[in-house]
Amino acid sequence: MRLSTIVQYFVAAILFWTVIAPPARSCAREELPAELTFLHDSRAEVTLLASQTIGESPDGNQWLTLSRVVLIKSDEVPIIIVGGEELWYVESGQIVLTGDSGEVVTASEGQQALLVTPGQYTVAFEGDNCPSALRLEFSSIIAMRLSSDETAPELGPNGIPCPEGETLLQTAESVSKRPFPAQGFIARLSLSPELFLGPAPFSGPVGCTVEAGSIAFDGPESVNLGLTSGSWVSVATGQAHWMFANGRDQTEVLMVGAFATDDAAPPVQPTPTPVVGVTGSSYLSPTFGFRLNWDSSWNVVLESTDAGGDTLHLSNGVSELYFQSYGAFTGDAITCVDGIAAQLPAQQGFSNVRPGETADGKPILTGDARLRTGVYDLTYTNESGVFEYTEYVECRMLPQPQTVLVITQIVLAESYPVQIEPVREILANLDTGSGG
Repeated sequence: MRLSTIVQYFVAAILFWTVIAPPARSCAREELPAELTFLHDSRAEVTLLASQTIGESPDGNQWLTLSRVVLIKSDEVPIIIVGGEELWYVESGQIVLTGDSGEVVTASEGQQALLVTPGQYTVAFEGDNCPSALRLEFSSIIAMRLSSDETAPELGPNGIPCPEGETLLQTAESVSKRPFPAQGFIARLSLSPELFLGPAPFSGPVGCTVEAGSIAFDGPESVNLGLTSGSWVSVATGQAHWMFANGRDQTEVLMVGAFATDDAAPPVQPTPTPVVGVTGSSYLSPTFGFRLNWDSSWNVVLESTDAGGDTLHLSNGVSELYFQSYGAFTGDAITCVDGIAAQLPAQQGFSNVRPGETADGKPILTGDARLRTGVYDLTYTNESGVFEYTEYVECRMLPQPQTVLVITQIVLAESYPVQIEPVREILANLDTGSGG
């Protein structure tokens, strides 16, 4: 978002507001594992592909490995795998898994299959248009291909590019410890641009692999990753983390994991799903996750959310206080404050805009590229008369890449000195998730 656009929103907030309803969610909350409902509540579209209760691995291995298994047209013999308990989801065509014990498991497109008995299986595909399946292993035993190592054909009979068989993600041993029994699952997340998810500690390990688009991944332990298509990350039990969908296009992510069931005793209880927006005298930003609260002297005038960010307007009858967050901002806190100040004189009704000054005549302008504040005096004229106002302007860079929080206080100049402290009390408990 260009700085001029932020200024337009900022100035418009002084005079009027337009509420835009958030986009509708097409997913069904009740269909999800309990610990994934926060994704639904955060406006992500979640499709549960496969889910099944799993037990403890006979060999003690607890790794999670997600791979895509495809039909190799030149294969003359079926694929042979050696595994323990596994969860499969058929993306296209049909699979037939036949074990040494004579067990036969068949699943068609859109269906799941569970392998329970450890041992050697052959995997046969049926179907013309690029048959493929997702395979989630719950141990560290690696699949073996005893047939061709050739790649899949570039195009299927219907002209659609075929997927390649590959390992999509694999957890490390230190990450993979899970409760027993556990609910194993495979899910697909569809994230709209600039959507923020988190924080989210789970009762079991999870892994995410990006299929399309890109995400910023933060936590645990101050880890900051940029994940693009084909890259993946895994998180251990109980470790809180955040995801932010970058770019302007829809982001698609495969998530797998092994959560505690009702019969298991999870080592860490998941944090209750927070209520976003205004709750009583507190606020949680639906898009960017920052928090604040206020005392009974303040009232909520308006809150709104659109595709670009969130806004909150508070008033105590003397000061008007605005919190406006935006994504796709390419500047920093210094350019944000300076740009707003530079364009204020051009706004209708504004005149004689000048920096506020300290007692010794120095401009009230402090901070750095992460957090910048300024105070400005101005004359505002309308049909009711001529008024002297003071505006406090603050820009804070949020933890998500290219996101900014603009905070403004608008008050009659004569009241500003006694209104500094009430605003400071609110800003003192503002939590952006980055220690600021």
